[in-house]
Amino acid sequence: MKENEISILIPTLSRQEILLETLNFYYRNRVKFVFNICDSTKKNGRSFLERINYLSKELSINYYHKINFSDREAIFFLMGKTETPFAAFSGDDDFFVPSGLIKCADFLKKNNDFRVAYGKAIIVDGKSLNNKKAKISASNYWGNLSFEDKNLITRLDKLSSNYLVNLFGVHRSKELKDDYKVSSNLPSRTAAEILTNYLTIIRGKGKFLNHPYLIRQVHPARYLMDTTLESTLIDDNLAEAIPDFIDALSKALLNQGIKKKYASLLSKKYIKKILSGYESSSYFNLRKKLKVFDVFYKLFRRIYYTFKNKLFRKSIYYRDFKSTLKSISSKE
Repeated sequence: MKENEISILIPTLSRQEILLETLNFYYRNRVKFVFNICDSTKKNGRSFLERINYLSKELSINYYHKINFSDREAIFFLMGKTETPFAAFSGDDDFFVPSGLIKCADFLKKNNDFRVAYGKAIIVDGKSLNNKKAKISASNYWGNLSFEDKNLITRLDKLSSNYLVNLFGVHRSKELKDDYKVSSNLPSRTAAEILTNYLTIIRGKGKFLNHPYLIRQVHPARYLMDTTLESTLIDDNLAEAIPDFIDALSKALLNQGIKKKYASLLSKKYIKKILSGYESSSYFNLRKKLKVFDVFYKLFRRIYYTFKNKLFRKSIYYRDFKSTLKSISSKE
């Protein structure tokens, strides 16, 4: 598998320095992946464009400036521009481990019944990543789940109980575009992401490979999905997107041989499971009920995650990322 058979798709908006930091990582590693970038920033400075041109001397960069695109439109636009057989979606602040991308694409090339492949992933605190005096704060991002059952309903049940953003995995480019097509027109970011992940698992299997693959970041400039049900339904327009979500799932299930009535029931079942997840898992709901103890709760969380981070840093899972983290931050 050659690196130039894989495209990395990066939509971005008003985060030029973050994008350049990401591209600088790949520049230092002299990779040969194809980078398709859709920038929706209204106006770009001269120095930024000069830097893109400089990086393009070493990296294969296709840069598109589309100021009126939403993030969903930008992602779908990039999929349409992709000419390589394999592709992976990336946030403008994410870092793929080059060898992980290659292993996943190679796996798909040899296994036609799998639709997506991905490896180990961690999420790191951006502040600690860029502070040479601090220890990197990191945690497991998505575990080691695969979706290999021949029965698609079994795969979907597993996804609904153990949600995994397989959109960040390696896909065959045409299949990724097919899976994202409906999502590109949805008014909700949350619905677009979740629908794509469900459609991928309806149409094929998902494979976890025991190899470092992805590093994601938490920082003040990062876009975060709404964490409460009411804000997701209203502010992110999930309520408006639900009919289209159910319709798209039902059609995909019908195309896989599921009877019409059962397809509709299953689609409603999964959207209910998604909505109930906001009600049951969000710690914000607990804080609402225990406002008097909010200060103690924050203290408990700080102690808990500090301890959890120390344990994770000693794990084999984390150890495999050390060389890549060093390449990013000049630490570890």
